[in-house]
Amino acid sequence: MCGRCKQAEKTGVLETMDKALVEEGLSLLWAIWNWRNKEVMNGEKVMAQFVFEKGVSFLYEFRRAQVSRPLHGPYALVVWKAPVRDFYKINFDGAFSKAEAIGGIGVMAKDVDGLVTGALHLAVWNMGDAASVEATATAIAAKFVKDLGLSKVIIEGDALAIINAINSTTPDLSTIGNIIEEIRVIGRSFQLCQLCMLDAKLMWQPTR
Repeated sequence: MCGRCKQAEKTGVLETMDKALVEEGLSLLWAIWNWRNKEVMNGEKVMAQFVFEKGVSFLYEFRRAQVSRPLHGPYALVVWKAPVRDFYKINFDGAFSKAEAIGGIGVMAKDVDGLVTGALHLAVWNMGDAASVEATATAIAAKFVKDLGLSKVIIEGDALAIINAINSTTPDLSTIGNIIEEIRVIGRSFQLCQLCMLDAKLMWQPTR
């Protein structure tokens, strides 16, 4: 039965369309509307490809939020700890969908008072595995911090394998070796930089 007119047959256009197509169309319309407002109100101009990717990224996050996932415990409560004065703390994470070969990445930078200095979220495509997403997330977090102009940073995540790879003194010949080296290079560009696990038991500091 139609949810709007209560008739026996569905008469609305949206009700007769495939749900996935409706979600995709609405996400792209939202992205276009959003960036049109920014152009009209703030004079911001962006490429059409960026608007498309923004809409797809929004849809990807929406679909992930609809999936019910079982909880496995026990979990340790992780509390955000402020960095020392004059430093900024950057938290990042990556998620991987094997079925779609898509990764989701989120980054947030805060100062010593916990105020947000910058944040981003995006989807990355054609990802082969979770390690590639985690490595890419680490590299994007480092690039983001550099673009913000921050020089004293603590970059914090849960990518244990990536930090182990960065800490290694031998060349990384894996499929993510080029990303690992890129992270090392970016790290050396900061005045002071620490890349560490959430519990700070493992840490990397670039040597110049």
